[in-house]
Amino acid sequence: MFITSPTERALYTGQIMAKLLKPSALLRVRKVALCLRASDELYRSAGRLDMRFFPLGPDSAAAIAEFNPDLLIAPSQVLLALASAHKLPDLKHLYYGAETLNDTERAFIGDRLGVRPDPIYQATEGFLGAPCRLGTLHLNEDALIIERDPLPGGRFRPIVTDLLRRTQAIVRLRLDDVLEPTTCLCGSARAAVRPVEGRIQDIWRWSDQQVFPRDVENRMAPLIPADHPWVATGHPKGVRLACRKADASRLAEALSVFGQPVEHVEYRADMDFPKRRHVRWLV
Repeated sequence: MFITSPTERALYTGQIMAKLLKPSALLRVRKVALCLRASDELYRSAGRLDMRFFPLGPDSAAAIAEFNPDLLIAPSQVLLALASAHKLPDLKHLYYGAETLNDTERAFIGDRLGVRPDPIYQATEGFLGAPCRLGTLHLNEDALIIERDPLPGGRFRPIVTDLLRRTQAIVRLRLDDVLEPTTCLCGSARAAVRPVEGRIQDIWRWSDQQVFPRDVENRMAPLIPADHPWVATGHPKGVRLACRKADASRLAEALSVFGQPVEHVEYRADMDFPKRRHVRWLV
């Protein structure tokens, strides 16, 4: 839960639209769809916009397709469901958040829906990052101070201070997200980072060995169709791979590079609900 004032809700809407759309696009966007786990007054329609909230569930994709938005922000699992079975003829802008999306999935969604899905970094702690015109995620350092708690391999955990919110102060709050710096040619002065690859709790750990979620994604994603589900869960004695039986052997072989025994179990939809995470760690 978080608390906002009417002024802060208006500011949030303004930040979202200003960072996600060019000035000319603001005149063309009328219908905005937000698909999230829980609704809030923050996500109500504003001004001329028909801003519609869709709860996360098995019927989310069908309901969004019927609404046919100009702009859609949704978790990766909803975008994959839309790309697999629906069309959005009026869609002009597409963003994903709350869940990871690997390069294979991103290309599949862009090809099927006709719009490139770009990352947005939104959390209870605030609107933390938005993509530039090239699709690179940039931290919203015009409204935030984001300090870096270092992790191996150049990654870091963000420590967030919000410079604008007053109703509920966010001061030096360390998040669980794993971020990795990158470079971008768009010219923005705001720091560029790769999309959130997971949480600190998702890192695999065996003795001195640490494996980050993106390292696993990079090995698995090219070997499996984008719309085939899988979950790889590391634990102290190895890795438990949940996927379709037809995909199991090649995915298990890819995971063997980490030097741990791999056990295959049948995938169940509840493994990815309410939040989809391909890579996890089980204590």
